[in-house]
Amino acid sequence: MADVGFGPRLTNAAVVSLVTYSPGQELYTAFGHSCIQIKDDGLGFDRLYNFGTFDFNTPYFYLKLARGDLLYELAVGQANAEINRVGVAGQGVTEVVLDLTETQKQHFL
Repeated sequence: MADVGFGPRLTNAAVVSLVTYSPGQELYTAFGHSCIQIKDDGLGFDRLYNFGTFDFNTPYFYLKLARGDLLYELAVGQANAEINRVGVAGQGVTEVVLDLTETQKQHFL
């Protein structure tokens, strides 16, 4: 199998999941959110790829949020820390493990 992606070579134990947060109290959390988690216990790798982060210091933040004019960024971080933060804030967290081949999992990196 050819190498793909830019991250580490995942083991057979790797799991790729869709993690979804229920709606929260803050305006920017009102509709919930989803991200991708890649966990490989064999490598000690557990990352959350969040395709919807933004800079709270953006001028006119809430106006731009309401208009859909915010610039969104990709954030990559430790999955447990982020998932725990969201849970402590009172939002529900669900995980759906994706049924992917080894090659498909590696393509996420």
